[in-house]
Amino acid sequence: MEKLNPESRYSQKDHHNQCNIWKRIAIVFMLVSLILVVVLVYAFVTMQQPTSHKQDTRISSVVQDTRRIKAKLPPSVFADLTPLEMMNVQNVLLENQTLGLVPFNKAMVYSSYIYLMELFLPTKVSVLKYIDKEGEKPERRAKVIIFRGNVKPPRVEEYIVYPVQRPTVVERYYNPSYRTHPIPYNSRPIDGIEGTLLMEILKNATEILYPILMQSFGVSHHNCTSRTPNCVTLFDSAPRGEKSGDRSTWFSMSRNVDRLFTSPVPFQIEVEHSGSDVTTWGPRRVYYNEMMFASIQDLIDTYNSDQSVRFTRSEANGDKTNASQWDYSHSIPKDANENERTTSPPCNNPTQKSYTVEEHHVTYKDWTLDYRTNPERGIHLHDVKFRGERIAYEVSLQEAAVFYSGWDPLQIKSKYFDSGWLIGASSKELMPGVDCPNTASYLDVWHFTGNKPAKYRNSICVFEHDNELPLRRHYSSSVAGSFYFAAGMADKVLVIRFICTSGNYDYIFDYILHQNGVLQVRTSASGFLQASSTNSHTQLYGVPIGKGVAGYLHHHMFNFKADLDVAGDTRNRFSSIDIELEKIDNIVMKNNKSLIQTKLQHRLKKNEKEAAIKYSFDHPKYYIIYNENKENSYGTKRGLRIKLDGMAKQLLPEGHEEEQGASFSRYQLAITKHKDSEETSTCLYTQNDPWNPLLDFQKYLDNNESIVDQDLVAWITLGTYHIPHSEDVPNTATPTNQVNFFISPYNYYDEDPSITSDEGVVIRSKKGGKEVEIQGKQQLSNSCKGNNYLTVMGYNGTVG
Repeated sequence: MEKLNPESRYSQKDHHNQCNIWKRIAIVFMLVSLILVVVLVYAFVTMQQPTSHKQDTRISSVVQDTRRIKAKLPPSVFADLTPLEMMNVQNVLLENQTLGLVPFNKAMVYSSYIYLMELFLPTKVSVLKYIDKEGEKPERRAKVIIFRGNVKPPRVEEYIVYPVQRPTVVERYYNPSYRTHPIPYNSRPIDGIEGTLLMEILKNATEILYPILMQSFGVSHHNCTSRTPNCVTLFDSAPRGEKSGDRSTWFSMSRNVDRLFTSPVPFQIEVEHSGSDVTTWGPRRVYYNEMMFASIQDLIDTYNSDQSVRFTRSEANGDKTNASQWDYSHSIPKDANENERTTSPPCNNPTQKSYTVEEHHVTYKDWTLDYRTNPERGIHLHDVKFRGERIAYEVSLQEAAVFYSGWDPLQIKSKYFDSGWLIGASSKELMPGVDCPNTASYLDVWHFTGNKPAKYRNSICVFEHDNELPLRRHYSSSVAGSFYFAAGMADKVLVIRFICTSGNYDYIFDYILHQNGVLQVRTSASGFLQASSTNSHTQLYGVPIGKGVAGYLHHHMFNFKADLDVAGDTRNRFSSIDIELEKIDNIVMKNNKSLIQTKLQHRLKKNEKEAAIKYSFDHPKYYIIYNENKENSYGTKRGLRIKLDGMAKQLLPEGHEEEQGASFSRYQLAITKHKDSEETSTCLYTQNDPWNPLLDFQKYLDNNESIVDQDLVAWITLGTYHIPHSEDVPNTATPTNQVNFFISPYNYYDEDPSITSDEGVVIRSKKGGKEVEIQGKQQLSNSCKGNNYLTVMGYNGTVG
């Protein structure tokens, strides 16, 4: 074995030390590199998050909240904008120096700022290619509405911003359905910025009028700090003016109590607020004691010089000296002994659910669908499928309008288009056990209206419900009375509900899925009447509902869009099946006697004007959208029937004043060829300029395009005239104020598809009727009745 040279050992030790040094350097380098990688990864991730605008630190809490509700899956093509996507878009726009936007919380009417943001849907063709696995997922985009108060002349502009995950493109959007550009500034909705200025004008005006208000009505406004009957609040009506381009609003005075909409004071004031120069704004005319005055000063001068114009307080005209009579809550039982009150037993749905809701996707037995929410119109259903076949690409509310009649400015001027008051963003938290069952699934919604993304907690509910009515049933027995069988199925449905409060009214919107493939859309009205003080003309327009208070005639109109695809096909036809009379000679009749009976006449509608329906009860009919190339097993064309339950005729002459903004209401049903540009029947700006509406639904029909073998859209209008009555106080009740439409299979299947449901029950006679055999579900869905109810009842189908 070779001996080592001592000197060589020293050199190896030095070499070993040098290696250790380099190893330490390498380790340090690796640690530094690792830190750099972590920093780069963090920087990349934070770049995906919206960067705070230097003047806007208000969104940090939203970021924390969205992390708690982070989606399990990427947003679907129909899903609402996420809060992070909204903030991405907001920050890009705020940092755009060309636009020069001001954060909402720092903006004035004469500023440029973001008013609203929502999802901008891709074209239907691109969406269908994606969801049918034939194309890539379309890019997610946002539509943003900006009020440009600092440009000359001021205007409203709309922009498309994309991709919302990390925006790089900001494009001006010119909606092809709008009749003019730019969008007039005076047609914009009222927001919190403008509303604050208007309230200040009214505060100053009522301070000047304080002596008259106290002497006449015993009320004040400018110095009120509490909610009492002696304090009044002022609420606005719309549209704002008398012709296109106007912007003046009538404000009505009501006692500031729970029942403020039915506690009016006979005083109304008009405020001019046109344009963005607030120095020109101010009070104009005044309505007092059934008289119109040109200005506040005109009223003061006349009041002081002529005592005959003064309002005289009395019990008859609503002066209740006992303030507590004004102030009891409308929801607390009145004049009832606590010991005599009875409450209904709680009846809740089963805790075991037959449906799922995940990331805007709903499944229920044979149904699947996606939903999204819109601040203007609420819930939209998309890609609605039954047994795997698409029956509708979209079903959605378009407008909830109500036109009043009366004598005072409030009733005469009230022609409301609630999309202009943001139906979706007016849908607040639902009350479990009242608005929806306790066991319902409650869903949050995010909207962006001005300041930042806002969470609307529990504003949608989804629940399974037993309609307490058989979906189908039959009892069979012999002539002698022997029992053969009884069969049926409970109509258990899934309900998707949201409720909006638009001023005085509350509208309950239900999308209802039945197990036989029927989609029902129901609207129910509740809330307060919009009342006015009684006057010498009340009997012509209204009904007294209290001392000195009357409710006035009004017409509710609800317009819906149903983009129907028969069996997933976009090439369909529309026809009516008319029920007509015929006179025939028939061999059944003796002596060849003729008879008159009804017969069917199929009429294909070839163009949009032929398919604009003004229903006549003298000519009953069915309305069918069908596919010429798809048949059931019996050779009948597969189709979908549109059934309207709640039709009302628009009595105003076509083109008269505000009716122009509601041209959809001329027709109970209208069928058009699908166009991505014809997205809605009204727009955000219709409310404040219905005289020359930016979007005129009638133009969709005037194109008069062919609708044979085309992608068809149904525009459905339901309505009801409401003549108020005293039982509308405190609130209008829903049972007599509901309208519906149904989309039902029509020769779509070979038999009722609910026949395969596990909810069906058949009871057959056995052993000569001495026993029965129960097949199918033996328990009913209502937990109040308990399980195995049929067995407990001892059902045997016999008489005697």
